[in-house]
Amino acid sequence: METPNAPREVERLTFTEIAERIAERGYTPISKQRVAQLAHDSPDWPVPQEEWKKVGKAVQIPWDERLDTYFATRDTKSGPRGPRSGSTGPRDPDRVPDAEVAEALGIPIETVPRLHPRPRAKKWYRADLEEVRRNPPPWVGNAAAARAEAERLDAQSQRRRAALQRSQGTPDS
Repeated sequence: METPNAPREVERLTFTEIAERIAERGYTPISKQRVAQLAHDSPDWPVPQEEWKKVGKAVQIPWDERLDTYFATRDTKSGPRGPRSGSTGPRDPDRVPDAEVAEALGIPIETVPRLHPRPRAKKWYRADLEEVRRNPPPWVGNAAAARAEAERLDAQSQRRRAALQRSQGTPDS
């Protein structure tokens, strides 16, 4: 039997889990690195470091109404692309949030934009997800393979950029 005045167990989340929670709730997605930056540097961050818990190399922060309110408020403020809609879902009904793609394909959320079937696209749509389900690449359902493929694609992209920069440079005469 639960005592009415007993303290409620607070859910503790890492920066990665906070980034995933933000996406799941329909707020503007941000990376775990950006969450960490906000937590350390933002004067508006609602959870003081005294409440953080160090677990190995990770930090766990209590997720409660303070963080929910912080990200909901932050999501409605104007940003570099203008005012945000404040809606709780993606703007385009055919757009699939990264968290949903990650869950559907069994891959880490941070690899989702990097493993898009159209190399220059970063946002997933229902048609993209269906295409990958019809013809699944080897990394579907395998986190290690998804990370390896994302790293391979990143390296390939960097090589292409470097080659383009060399080709646009001034020739030595």
